[in-house]
Amino acid sequence: MRKLKAIDTSCEEFAKEIISDTAERLQPVYTAIQGELKNLHDDYDDKFQHDNLQNVKKSGLSSVELNRYGKLYKADSEAIQKLKFQVLRNEIGIYDDICPICGIGPANTMDHFVPEGDYPEYCIHPRNLIPLCNDCNGPKRTLLKTDTNERALWNNYLDESPNRQFLFCDVAMIEDMPRASFYIDNRNGVDKQVYSRIERTFERMHVLEHYNSSSSGKAYYYLKVLASHEIYSEEEVVSWLRDEITGKDVNDFVAVYLDALITSTECMKWILDKLSELHSMMA
Repeated sequence: MRKLKAIDTSCEEFAKEIISDTAERLQPVYTAIQGELKNLHDDYDDKFQHDNLQNVKKSGLSSVELNRYGKLYKADSEAIQKLKFQVLRNEIGIYDDICPICGIGPANTMDHFVPEGDYPEYCIHPRNLIPLCNDCNGPKRTLLKTDTNERALWNNYLDESPNRQFLFCDVAMIEDMPRASFYIDNRNGVDKQVYSRIERTFERMHVLEHYNSSSSGKAYYYLKVLASHEIYSEEEVVSWLRDEITGKDVNDFVAVYLDALITSTECMKWILDKLSELHSMMA
């Protein structure tokens, strides 16, 4: 669950860039609506700063005006794509387009954290747009707050991933294949509010299911890598995979999966048998 850095550009400046790409005859209309929403967008920024997005306000604009304003959001527009590039750069400036929630698929969609359908006022607010993969973004839908008025889901601009492990994995050999069963658990004492937000996010976005279905491919990928490095023994396998785990986040699903493979006697035997087959084929 990767932390992203939100851009500092004001909503007014960002909207101005988007409006400039619309038909010239519509630009005065969009500009007028944007002016009507300025105070509301300033209020959004205040709530963003104080982590209170679950209490954003609706405008007094008519449904006709809001529907028209909502048409400004186009996922493939130059301004939106530039925003995506900016926020997906990592701490050393390298573009990393992997989904910051699950860490599996490409971040090929833009999530409106405050849902676009319920709050079209914020459809092009730059701090309301978070790049996610389709598998994570699709199931999120309109969930914003809990019954007790807490922010319901993880926000990659606001939330810091815990440095304590909450993601775990059991593996078992089923039909000559290591099958993963990921789960989350708060045995290591993650802050209760943070853990609850993780729990809701994982449940809503089916993150554990994504991990389970992606793990088999990872097993074969690492088998091929081990074979290409001419690794044969259990000691070598464990050492190489431990090095691969080192440096990854404690809750990185690949690191958790590899650790589960290493500590399973059955899975280690499967790895060594498959490596032997691969080496024979490559001989």
